[in-house]
Amino acid sequence: MKTSMSLAAFAGLALAGSANAVVIYSDDFAGTAATNGDNLHGTTPDTTTGGNTWVATSEYKADGTYTGIDTGPMTLAFTPVDSREYTLDMSVTVPAGGVWTTFGFSNGQPLSTPNDVSWLRAWHLIRQNTALGGKHHTSLSGYAGLTPYLATGGIDVQPSPLDLRIVLDTTGGTGNWTAAMYAKAAASPTYIEVRAATTLTAVDITSVGYFGRTTSGSITSFSLSDNTVIPEPSTTALLGLGGLALILRRRK
Repeated sequence: MKTSMSLAAFAGLALAGSANAVVIYSDDFAGTAATNGDNLHGTTPDTTTGGNTWVATSEYKADGTYTGIDTGPMTLAFTPVDSREYTLDMSVTVPAGGVWTTFGFSNGQPLSTPNDVSWLRAWHLIRQNTALGGKHHTSLSGYAGLTPYLATGGIDVQPSPLDLRIVLDTTGGTGNWTAAMYAKAAASPTYIEVRAATTLTAVDITSVGYFGRTTSGSITSFSLSDNTVIPEPSTTALLGLGGLALILRRRK
């Protein structure tokens, strides 16, 4: 009876585990004001991995503001691996009357404004111009033209700022990665699912970032985390002891 109780205790502790979110990148863009000409390119995020720095066109400033027509991308190097769950977050203010911007996972780190944005993979599309839909939209695995975006759902772009989130789940293994997309007005406590988890058709992801094409705006936060549930070392040890106790019990 004592052995059974001990085993039960071990099992309870072993199952506890812990969701230790690992922050891969985070930045609150508290850099020098844009008027001082402090560019984002080459700066180090507040939290970085492997010493990686921002790769960004000159329109992006260290304080998170960007301006200009045909603004290029700002990206951080990142290659997902199987058996993980990643969460990518950003808060951005976009003015009414612009055309579009994007945010998400991509393949490459171009330092110009690409006419072909097929390098984008799992990403949000934000349309500020009400004549073009006036919504936040979503897309997966590359650029497919205007029509699909107008056909998808979303939330109103205004009021801004928007909080955007993408959850990339690679636990299904290569070929079965999925991305789910969420958005909300910054003042709202609850995210809206704007696209349910959908299998990616292209998994050659090598970066994360933002593409502020044809508009100006301001980014107040950007982060990427690995939220995979990983047992704590003490939990793993307890699980091993529990297994050993079971073996010894059977031998008696």
